[in-house]
Amino acid sequence: MSNDLDRIREALQFIDASDRETWLRMGMAIKSELADTGFDVWEAWSLQAESFNTKDARDVWKSIRAGGKVTIGTLFYEAKANGWRDDGMHQKPTPEELAERRRIAAERAAQEEAEIARERADTAKKAAAILKAATEAKADNPYLVRKRVSPVATLREIDAGAAAAILGYAPKSGGDLLTGRLLVVPVKQGDGISTLELIDGDKAQGGIGRAR
Repeated sequence: MSNDLDRIREALQFIDASDRETWLRMGMAIKSELADTGFDVWEAWSLQAESFNTKDARDVWKSIRAGGKVTIGTLFYEAKANGWRDDGMHQKPTPEELAERRRIAAERAAQEEAEIARERADTAKKAAAILKAATEAKADNPYLVRKRVSPVATLREIDAGAAAAILGYAPKSGGDLLTGRLLVVPVKQGDGISTLELIDGDKAQGGIGRAR
């Protein structure tokens, strides 16, 4: 198995990880051969791409079936097309190279976590601003009328234009703009409101921004 891993690692060095379609196919090829133990191999190779995102990689890896149609032969074929020679001379990464790969992965993971935290804080701030600008939901709210339900104390409403001004973009549902009087439904997590759901007469908007 060790020799097989070395062979795969060496072949990967001849393949560009920045092309997403190629990146995905190589993930399929590796998982077909190594199952879940192949993630570290795929991730280490993926680090050469500037667009690499640890969370995205883990989500994609989980979605790949180990017994898919793309096999390890696809990986070797791609590498050979780019000049790789399968001559049996496979050099293992040095401890320094492995340490550098781990450092880069940790650094990117920290940056991604910081970005997620920033986005969540921005979402919570905008949610609070919309709630402050919104008014108590009335019985004639288009969505409540259509659903034939009465408003409750936690529901608010706001004009779509006012919501867009606060968000910095026009809220949509499935590509369609939300219009008119929007019902504002707070979504709580823990001891605070993490996001909001905005609903017009017949369309629903998922949580704004990134929730906690």
